[in-house]
Amino acid sequence: MTTTFRKILLIACFTACVGCRVTAPVHRWVPPVLDSAVDQSVLLSEIVGPPQVVASLEERLLDAVPRDAGRRFDLISIDRLQEQSQAESPTGPIALVAHQESVPSDVSLIPLAKQQGIKYLLRGEVLPQPGPVPIANANERLAVSWCLTPIDEAASQGQLTSSADGNTKSAASPAQQQMGIPLVITLESAIEKYPDLGLVSDKQTALEIAMVRETLPLLSPSIRRDRVRLDQPIWLLGSSHVHRGNRFAATGRWQEAEREWRTALRWNPLSTAAMHNLAIANVAKQDFSAARKYARKSIRFGPTKRHQRTAVWVEKSQRDYHEAFELADPAEGWMVTRSTGQDG
Repeated sequence: MTTTFRKILLIACFTACVGCRVTAPVHRWVPPVLDSAVDQSVLLSEIVGPPQVVASLEERLLDAVPRDAGRRFDLISIDRLQEQSQAESPTGPIALVAHQESVPSDVSLIPLAKQQGIKYLLRGEVLPQPGPVPIANANERLAVSWCLTPIDEAASQGQLTSSADGNTKSAASPAQQQMGIPLVITLESAIEKYPDLGLVSDKQTALEIAMVRETLPLLSPSIRRDRVRLDQPIWLLGSSHVHRGNRFAATGRWQEAEREWRTALRWNPLSTAAMHNLAIANVAKQDFSAARKYARKSIRFGPTKRHQRTAVWVEKSQRDYHEAFELADPAEGWMVTRSTGQDG
């Protein structure tokens, strides 16, 4: 009976120590989804869609462009492009040819953009509701397809073609069409990701703000929130410090967590849980050299699948950071991933 009780107690202790999953939030930099427009000028072509929606969306997008070093770029409206061109033209206003009323065509936009040294043309189109939508939910969804086209390619690859009705229009190449990406925002998902939007009384305003926040990472580095799994130790020297550090990290208190895990290593230099978690902590503060060192040590002393996956995640995070800010490869090179965006 005593032996059975001891077994039950041992299993309970082991489950309490290593069976509970503990995760922590990590914010890391990732590269632009389409192409990097950092320190470049981008012309915002008029967004196609309902006039009231596109006018407000354009205004919000122009106002929200990042200004901080490493992310900033210049987003130019058509009106601003015309003003700049008119200021430089001694012959007066330049007329923009249009194939739809009030929608300038790329026939005029691209040459003017090239004159102003603009690198990209950003097009947007508000997508309709996909099939029947309940009336109650019709105003709780916003979808926009964005396409980013390099100005030089648009001009050099013969993108201006004639349509069946005789009007001149822009026709993107297949490669450039692939650069487009649809963003679909629902009110529920917007509030879940951006809780502050729950305080916005107007649903359309909340959707537009969320759409702008999701659009900017297409052109500029952005911060992604990951949820990573921490290692739980068995009851050995220093394990209490690992558990305490895990509780700190679970609430985003990485400095306190790192202090506890370092203390755990002083008590037990072979604590692979402390090594593994310190690798994650160093990614959180963008010290990737230290993160990779701890990740390698955790694999050396405890080659589990989780430790191996974390080592790949650490290096992938470093790759994303280098891509986001166009940094050179690290001196130690890449060891567990083979190419940009590809896991080993």
